[in-house]
Amino acid sequence: MIENMIGRKLIMRKTTILRSRNKLICFVLLIRLMTLGACSSEKKLTESNFKSIKAGMTTSNIKTMIGEPQKIVKNKEEVKNLMDEDSNSSTDRWSSENPNLFNEFYGEKKDYYYDILDQMKDIICYEYDYKYDEKSSYIEKWHIYFYKDEVVWMSFP
Repeated sequence: MIENMIGRKLIMRKTTILRSRNKLICFVLLIRLMTLGACSSEKKLTESNFKSIKAGMTTSNIKTMIGEPQKIVKNKEEVKNLMDEDSNSSTDRWSSENPNLFNEFYGEKKDYYYDILDQMKDIICYEYDYKYDEKSSYIEKWHIYFYKDEVVWMSFP
């Protein structure tokens, strides 16, 4: 009888240990799955993701639309170099497809935004990785420029 009680206690301890071990394994697997899911949930951007951006949108509007930027540039010289690069590499493809592109982008405040761009003061740049389309394998850089938390310019293809 005592042997049966000791045997049952041992079986109960082993069962408790196994249950705890199984819970731990499930917990670890759940954490790994969540981590993997977080890694793969990064938005894969294409050119079309940027078409609805307009001057005056805030940084939080942009982050909500297309996610966090890969890089934020605040150095004035670096921002100026990126803007010059964007101006030189633009193919005017979007504006040839839509002649009203810049009027639609700027709305009523076109002169206001041009003045800010001319002065080049306190402009920061969000840089995003993107592909031309889903089939493209080449990753390019898209720049969105902000002044006082408002979009004032972006790179146009």
